[in-house]
Formats: sequence, C-alpha cells, structure tokens
Amino acid sequence: PTPQPDARLTFASFIASPGAQLALTAARAVAENPVLAYNPLFIYGAAGLGKTHLLHAVGNGALARRPELRVAYLRAAALADELGDEADRATLAARLARYSSLDVLLLDDAHALVGRPAQKHVLLLLETLVAGGKQVVCAAGAAPRAIPGLDDRMRAFLQSGLVADLGAPDDEVRLAILRAKAQLRAGTADRPARRRATPQHVLDAVFSVFGVPVDDLLAPRRDKHVVTARQVAMHLMREETGASLAEIGAALGGRDHSTVLHGCDKVARALEVDGTLREHVATARDVLRASVGGGSAAAAHLDSA
Repeated sequence: PTPQPDARLTFASFIASPGAQLALTAARAVAENPVLAYNPLFIYGAAGLGKTHLLHAVGNGALARRPELRVAYLRAAALADELGDEADRATLAARLARYSSLDVLLLDDAHALVGRPAQKHVLLLLETLVAGGKQVVCAAGAAPRAIPGLDDRMRAFLQSGLVADLGAPDDEVRLAILRAKAQLRAGTADRPARRRATPQHVLDAVFSVFGVPVDDLLAPRRDKHVVTARQVAMHLMREETGASLAEIGAALGGRDHSTVLHGCDKVARALEVDGTLREHVATARDVLRASVGGGSAAAAHLDSA
C-alpha cells in the first residue's frame, strides 16, 4: 500500500514562527486547491522547523476536502531505492505507473537524492505528475540552489514552482515545537512499554534541543555552548539512565568520573537560578522520555520535521 499522510499532523497542530508564514500560506493554498496554487511547491528549512509536519498537513488538508484523492507521503531516499537502476525495465515501468496515478505526492528530504543514480527516474515521475495535472510538494534541508551535487535538471524542476523558506524561529518557538513533538509521540496509541533510556537517547535529545552535534559532545571542545550541552547530557544520563559516573564518562568520549560529577553538580546548581536553562533541560527531558518509547530522537520520524 502507498504510505498515507500521518493523520496527527495537521495545520491546526503546526507551530509556526513569523518566518514560516509564506510556507504555511502556500501549503494551505495547495491543500485547498491542489495544482491550481503552486506546482511544484518546495518547502525548505533546518531540521526541527516543521517541514515534515507541513507536508503531512497538506495531504491531510487535501483529503479533508476531497477524500477521493490519492495522496502519498514518501521519503526521497526510499523512492530512489524503489526506482533504482537495479530494477528491470518492466518492474520500473510498473512502479512509475503506480506512483503516476497519484493525485498528490508529498516528497520529503529531497536533498537525499544527491548522488543517487535513480535521481533521473524520480525526476521523470515528478515531471509526469505535474504534466498530468497532479500536485507535487517537496521538502528539504536547503533551497534547491543550495543543495550541492543536485542534478541540474532536478534543480530546475524543483525551482520551477514556489520555493518557500520556513525561516529560523526564535528559541521560545523552537522549544515549543520540540515539546509538541515529544507530547505527540508520547501520546501514540498502542506503543510498547517504556524502555529505560540509554546514553544514546540522551545524546539525541540534547542535540535536538541544544543543537550541538553528538560528535562535538564527545570531542574535547571547550566552547561554552558545547560545554553546557555536554554537562546537561551528563545530568540527564545520571538521572534518567541509571548509568554509573564511569559509564557516563565513557559514553561522553572517555571522560573520567570526577569530570562527570563536576558537570552534574554544576547543572544542578544552575537549574536553581537559571530559568532559561530549566526550560531547555525540561524540553530535553520531554524529548528523551518520548523517544524512549518510540526510538532514537535524532532518527524519529517526527524529529525530521
């Protein structure tokens, strides 16, 4: 079966920053009048700003108005794999025909097409859909012109409609987005029993909230924002994973137990007086606890939004 939009991800639940207004307005217009508004529509922005959410919202909005529409949400890498060169001619033709019958295609992570031999097949599908009066909405981490290695014809196609930037929300909006995602995952029905958090879960959650890559958390970097994020990771690992100080140190690049103890103590003291840090740590804890029931926060479906 063709992957359907996630019914939980709607315009009503989308948290928009001022910089996202163009993308949001365009997405609503496409949902209300597929093909007649912008085709293709290309939405881009950094991880966590809501690209995936907005794609699903377009699909759900279109289906709410016209339930008979054939709508599919696909990740570009998965589509490229399915349309790969290893497929024989008959299989490829059948797959292209199946997707060409869609009314609305929502293609996420278009930047993942870079370097894929099947990029030409994906482009053929997208061009066929638009030429046939079908709607295409794509999302990526950057504008088409800023994706290095993208095929020139693909770049031209993606830029041929409206390209809308989600912008960069302020810290308060970004935290609200992260917390909303965590609550959405935590409320998923029929989820497995909660597992114990691991140090990797904590690293993922800290990355989601503080924006410090895991490699930097493990490295000897001493930049203030990196040190703060690393010490928050120590604090959360101690509280949430049951790991010993030595195990926490090992998970953070081989630091000794005294360094971990110092970091935990420093965060505990700071939380008593620093309201901003309290908010960040609370959000990281929400993301962590939600991810424990549904996989790694950095890799979770909703966290790519």
